[in-house]
Amino acid sequence: MDDETRARFDAVEKEIASTEKRFDDLKWYIGGAAGLFAVGFSVLTIVLSWNYSGVWDELRYFEQGIKVDLGKVEAQPDLDILGPNRRPLAGQELDAGFSTGTDGMVRVDIDGIIQNKGDGSTGPVNIKIYAKDLRLESPSSDEPAYTFEALIVPKNLDPNDFPGKISQHFYLHVVVGKQIPPKGQYKCLMKIYYGKGKVASAPFTLVAG
Repeated sequence: MDDETRARFDAVEKEIASTEKRFDDLKWYIGGAAGLFAVGFSVLTIVLSWNYSGVWDELRYFEQGIKVDLGKVEAQPDLDILGPNRRPLAGQELDAGFSTGTDGMVRVDIDGIIQNKGDGSTGPVNIKIYAKDLRLESPSSDEPAYTFEALIVPKNLDPNDFPGKISQHFYLHVVVGKQIPPKGQYKCLMKIYYGKGKVASAPFTLVAG
């Protein structure tokens, strides 16, 4: 047997001996630890019950931070619809202004403010106006409390994409037929579709005359 081969055998034997020693030490530790297991388990249970909630919150916060850093979680938009007075549009009465276009159709003018409280951009938005007694372009497709609806698509909105933390006035001109509606109050609803399946809505009343 040459020297190189002998050296390899010696190294293998040393490794086997070292492994056997570690195994014997492990058996000793296991035997000694068995007697303390019951007490240790009780203490561990108490400690875990104290710290589980806090540790879990920290882990979730850490995970969220990692996801944001990696671009896996996008900042989200969060829209509010306000009236011209900067208060929530829901429940407000707005004076209805009417105008007649070159096509002879009468339009009701609606204005207010869109406020994006979130950090993310809305992406292109779609707006629906519903009315109970104003004859809009189509029958209501999803709101049984209203008779008609009008859809304003992104290409007819300027602007049509609202960055995070922005407030912006909007001016809508919705066709209501060929004649100015009679004086009175008209129950309406505005819905804004934005982001990935998000909807902001506000019922309001148009007052004509």
